[in-house]
Amino acid sequence: MTSNDLSICTVSHTPTHVPLLKANWNFTNKLNPSFKYTWILVENLPTKVSPHLGLDGVGFTVVPGIERKNHKFSVCYHAAGGFMEGLKHVQTRFLLILDPDLFVVREN
Repeated sequence: MTSNDLSICTVSHTPTHVPLLKANWNFTNKLNPSFKYTWILVENLPTKVSPHLGLDGVGFTVVPGIERKNHKFSVCYHAAGGFMEGLKHVQTRFLLILDPDLFVVREN
């Protein structure tokens, strides 16, 4: 792949993901020092008044998510809605959907 061929999209719904997201950002950059990508982080927090994750300065493209609605499948709809918000910011041919607790573990 050449530079800017890949977008990574992660949806986070809780501040407990912050250490995982920081570790994955650092690990990915260490294993791929010359690779250029865009990492879209959707802050899919439960309400609009929830505190932000504070990862704006790390390197992620931070996007506000959607508010969770009370519904039988609210967790699934909330995650899917977050990814739909993230998709609006993808400008590359390839997209990797990556949960906050999954990690890039191979070089290049």
